Amino acid sequence: MSQTLRIYIARHGDASLSRKKDSLRPLSARGVEEVEKIALWASRQGIQVEQIHHSGIQRAQESAEIFAKFLHPKSGVLSVSGLKPADSARAMAADLTHETRTLLLVGHLPFMGLLAEELIKDNKKLRTVGFPTGGLAGFEFDGEIWTLICTATPDKVESGRD
Repeated sequence: MSQTLRIYIARHGDASLSRKKDSLRPLSARGVEEVEKIALWASRQGIQVEQIHHSGIQRAQESAEIFAKFLHPKSGVLSVSGLKPADSARAMAADLTHETRTLLLVGHLPFMGLLAEELIKDNKKLRTVGFPTGGLAGFEFDGEIWTLICTATPDKVESGRD
């Protein structure tokens, strides 16, 4: 690998309470604000991603599209398998070691928390990563070990909007 791989993972924003099928629940107004706040923060930090992947579930798709407005991924936004709440974090972590692009993955709990734990399990210096709605974490892979490079939660970043 010629350069260090970066992967960002984010949990979708707060979902509306609805009688709709769970996979069709959209973001609430609060959820939109959460994701916009983190996406603006990421943009201001200079985070660049080639593509954004989401689970295909409504609230994750909406969150991914908000991130795309701020991060402008050159290869767009794509629904992919493997990011749903009950999917295998271990399998995704293994797949990511072969990735060559900088990606942002947008999904759900418990998957995102499990994926973060799986990525950093061999790095004894790192703590557990929490994922409130709208939360984001960034990781680097040097070919052997993953390192946590950033975290952001909507309650800890400044929006910077007037």
